[in-house]
Amino acid sequence: MPSSKRRIDSSRANGARSRGPKTPEGLARCQSAPLTHGLTASQVVLPGESEEEYRALRDAYLAHFRPRSVRQVDLVTLLAATRWRLDRLGSVEADLLNAAVARQVPGVREDLKMAAAFRALCDESNAFANLDRYAARLNRIHKAALKALDALREKNRKIKYRNRVPVP
Repeated sequence: MPSSKRRIDSSRANGARSRGPKTPEGLARCQSAPLTHGLTASQVVLPGESEEEYRALRDAYLAHFRPRSVRQVDLVTLLAATRWRLDRLGSVEADLLNAAVARQVPGVREDLKMAAAFRALCDESNAFANLDRYAARLNRIHKAALKALDALREKNRKIKYRNRVPVP
């Protein structure tokens, strides 16, 4: 049933008065909200993950791209963070399937447990659809950052070439 105009206006007026959480508990709850699954969290490395492994990945990206400006460093860091999150998706998917396999009733043939677990997950939740959506989003971010980095590097290359003094 669609909302009435009066109800919509009332909701907008109430929302406009909101100034967000004030108590330490409310603030903490809001900060931890993105950590429900960690796929869109503002912090890259989540509890239980290795900060050292992330730093090694980031350093490998920095060594590969050798950024020459702050903007390039930002883009390379974004590439590393996005790659880290994409790798997390694989772990989440494996964990979902392993948990679903463990819940299978006795008597299901071993070679069919994974298929039955997958089907059960698809029937009972939209976990895989959500994973696909996050993967697509992260891939778009990764591709856009790479494209922007390439454009910056090309621009810098042209400027450097243009400013070269010819050798007599």
